Amino acid sequence: MNSSNVTVEQIVHEVDDLHNLFLAWYAGKPAKNRDWYDLNIAARMDTQFSIVSPSGITLARDEILTLIYEGHGQSKEFRINTRNGKLLRRDGDIVLVSYEEWQHHAVNSPASQNGRISTALLAVDEAQPNGLRWLHVHETWLPDEIQKTGNYDF
Repeated sequence: MNSSNVTVEQIVHEVDDLHNLFLAWYAGKPAKNRDWYDLNIAARMDTQFSIVSPSGITLARDEILTLIYEGHGQSKEFRINTRNGKLLRRDGDIVLVSYEEWQHHAVNSPASQNGRISTALLAVDEAQPNGLRWLHVHETWLPDEIQKTGNYDF
């Protein structure tokens, strides 16, 4: 399989699936278990994965995965809603995608309710649950006027 076989629906499903796993983890469901975490969350990230947060801080794979792991059960009210997933480019086994991420009851963000646009670089990888492996994510805050009028009813 190469990127020309990857559908927009498959990409959107992977984005939603990973974010739903984050929600479950932060809510404390399942129980804190390193094997579960490594299999369901960490394994989706490439060994060279990195993320740029909306505030401009770059975190390597081990740094972000440690933060997520340590956040287990600490945000039971936290909600994420991903919207407007788009395939921006295909090139060999690489796809570039974008999506909006809306957060409600965000504990570690400047605002409890916030929205960001994320651009993600993914690689086709048939060994992954949805056939995609995360290489890099770059998040940027949506403009304040859009965040203020956003729908946080989810």
